[in-house]
Amino acid sequence: MLPLFLSGALPSADGEVEPTQPRSFDKEPKAGTGQLTVSVPLYGEVAQILARFSKWINWRERNQPGQLENTDWPGIYLIAEGPATGAPTIEKRLLYVGETKGHAQSLRQRMNQFERASIDGRGNHSGGRTFFDSCRERMTLDSCNVAVLAVPRDEPAFKAYIKFVERLVLLAHVQRFGQLPDCNKD
Repeated sequence: MLPLFLSGALPSADGEVEPTQPRSFDKEPKAGTGQLTVSVPLYGEVAQILARFSKWINWRERNQPGQLENTDWPGIYLIAEGPATGAPTIEKRLLYVGETKGHAQSLRQRMNQFERASIDGRGNHSGGRTFFDSCRERMTLDSCNVAVLAVPRDEPAFKAYIKFVERLVLLAHVQRFGQLPDCNKD
């Protein structure tokens, strides 16, 4: 069974618990407009889900045996700038939150597509093309780290869970920093 909601606080990059105030992105909605003011406390949910990801590893080591488990499964992957250790957290250096949920594509394949698109700005990965356009001047993937959360295909709700986790991490990033990670588009 996939865990969805647990309680706790959102850890910072140094492991300290950092309860931040939720943000509202819209003014108070007018009655009957169908608008929603986003102000969701996500501390426990995000912390518990991020704890299930692999530890950060250097991008170049991701395909080496024993580095990342189950990358032939679908799931969610995070790419961050600079050296990192331990479990992922919501931090400014997070560059991209990606997912693959199809039966025909694995985490390994999707990360390889990101890499190919980041090198020449072409290919079937918008995050990789965005990296090429906006990040390659200041860094290469060699200086980045990746963490994954692989989800078995035999889990009945695996597609919904993958999409939920990806969107939850993106929302937590926006709540904390006021914007999506650099390589995620609106």
